[in-house]
Amino acid sequence: MAGAAPAASPVAAKKDPVVRPPSLAAHLYLFLYNCVATAAWGYVFFLFVQHTLEKSSWTDFAAPSLYRALEFPLTVAQSMQAMEVVHAAAGIVRSGVMTTLTQVFSRIQLVLFLFRHVPETHDTAAFGSLIAAWCLAELLRYPFFCAQELLHCIHHREAKKAFGDEAAMAAVKAKTEVPMILKWLRYSGFTFLYPVGITSEVVCMLSALPTLQLPHFAHYPVPMPNTLNFEVNLHCLYVLILLAYIPGSFMLYTHMLQQRKKNLYGAGAEEKKRQ
Repeated sequence: MAGAAPAASPVAAKKDPVVRPPSLAAHLYLFLYNCVATAAWGYVFFLFVQHTLEKSSWTDFAAPSLYRALEFPLTVAQSMQAMEVVHAAAGIVRSGVMTTLTQVFSRIQLVLFLFRHVPETHDTAAFGSLIAAWCLAELLRYPFFCAQELLHCIHHREAKKAFGDEAAMAAVKAKTEVPMILKWLRYSGFTFLYPVGITSEVVCMLSALPTLQLPHFAHYPVPMPNTLNFEVNLHCLYVLILLAYIPGSFMLYTHMLQQRKKNLYGAGAEEKKRQ
């Protein structure tokens, strides 16, 4: 850094701050949240697989039958993720607020708006690949967090006593390590599923653009003047969102690869950022 002393910079001497672990109540809440999220996404995936096996042709497989089968459970499972922004903002997890908000918004705008108002978005093969990628990604992620929070609950008293003692804290940390198979799946599955999911999201949004040129969507929610004194051209908005996906998806994927390297191999610990 400019102006730093050449011999012993403050950055070199500074250690990561010791952060007091969350309360037992926070760990219990996160354990229950992740269990419910696992069940919700597991049910969506079960319905998806069941529907896929029952249909003998793409005509049967495509919308509206697949979307009708998944609409409510998918809405519930995806809407739950809004709580993850709250978790990050409240500091009970180490995720970055903006990173979490970006990931959650990219999905919620599809599930709560586009899929409901523009049927063309779920009348493509991309809708099927999107559901598969989302479900598999969450069924790798949430069980990992379930195991992690359960271990923190079990060893919470030890962690509380060990706070401030580096050796004791290291011993407790070893006891709360999630089994390697869950850890590897959580930090490796996305390397394939994220590109599939992000590409599918883009294809679904592209399929919506012709419909979004209709007058109703060009002056949404109602034409001006109106009581809200507000309208938006959704076609232009979604063109901007699609353009934002280009740098945004690259940055998120790069961030996730860095997290994978740090969590699986311990590399770059000195540059570790709060997740």
